[in-house]
Amino acid sequence: MITVGERVAHARKVAGLTQDQLAARVDRTREWVSLIERGVVPLDSMSMINTLAGVLGVGVSYLLGLDDPTNDDPVMPHVKALRHALQRSAFGLGTPHATVPKTLDELRAEVDTANRLRLDAAFMKLGESLPGLLDDLRQAVTYFDGLDREVAQIMLVEALHDARAMAKKVGALDLAWIAAEQARSITERLGDPLLIAANRWNLAEVASSDGDPRAAANLCAATLDDLEPELAHGGPGAWALWGQMHLKAAMMAAYWSRRQDAMAHLRAADDAARRLGGDRNDYGTAFGPSNVRIHRVGVAVELGDDALEVAKGFNPKRVRERERQARYWLDIARAYSRRQRYNKAASSLLRAEKIGGAYIRRHPLAREITAALVRRERAHMREPVARLARAIPVE
Repeated sequence: MITVGERVAHARKVAGLTQDQLAARVDRTREWVSLIERGVVPLDSMSMINTLAGVLGVGVSYLLGLDDPTNDDPVMPHVKALRHALQRSAFGLGTPHATVPKTLDELRAEVDTANRLRLDAAFMKLGESLPGLLDDLRQAVTYFDGLDREVAQIMLVEALHDARAMAKKVGALDLAWIAAEQARSITERLGDPLLIAANRWNLAEVASSDGDPRAAANLCAATLDDLEPELAHGGPGAWALWGQMHLKAAMMAAYWSRRQDAMAHLRAADDAARRLGGDRNDYGTAFGPSNVRIHRVGVAVELGDDALEVAKGFNPKRVRERERQARYWLDIARAYSRRQRYNKAASSLLRAEKIGGAYIRRHPLAREITAALVRRERAHMREPVARLARAIPVE
């Protein structure tokens, strides 16, 4: 495995910078640069990764290795099938129009299953079903008319958002963009402001993963402006989307070390969660008080605050979405690693991997921490680091 630090070293040399020069530009020491380039210290801060990418003139996706998928990954055939399904959608191809489509009730059941698989981060199973589901939904949109056609279009948007989530998590960011863009064209035709906001949240998710947090932050701000008039009559869905966009904006602010902005967005999300009175899943947001708490932990890690204190007494199982449970334990592992409590960091990552499976095994920050722990203890590897090395192979 090529670590983030090793990619930094390569980009630094291409840019013609010495370790001393790079250290000065990011306000660190030469020793720190040397440690991260050798993978001894994990580079697990998105704010620092953003800073380094800007100084070195490379994309964040390059430093994280997101543009270098592993061809022998078992999910890749499903990614290829998803790519072909999205191409058929773009070209207006798929199941012949003369064929009678599945009923709306049958399609609703299949979309609900796909939504559950996304929430469970079961991307292998999701990848098996999505291409055919997208074909069937596209056929239904063509076949039906009137209100039935609108219902089919809304289900197609949901399935495309599931495709966005799967593609993003396995590193196929180009497909994530295509899926979100195809959904955008449908939501704009339908004209539902909440469905448009849900799609913009999906677009912001891709932008933040593709190394463009400023674009994601601008999209969040514009969406919050458009959502504000809907809060008076939009019901729980409007407040869930409002809160979720504030959570996304809080993380974007933290990625750029903008503490005041991050805290303001978290307070707004808190207010939205209190108005809802509990955890919900409107428009696939899984928004509520528990999700706000998970994001508070993530913001604390990025800002260098005591994330373990923020997390004290919280049970991430309150969140329905297993991916977010897994991300919570990844953030806890980052917090322990920075305190040099390496066994605790390894144990937390093992919990993340048990919950999130393939999502965590592919996550660049999880792999970065694992690689650093393995290299640190290579000669006398202790449990649970040895178990972590087996769960997340990095060499």
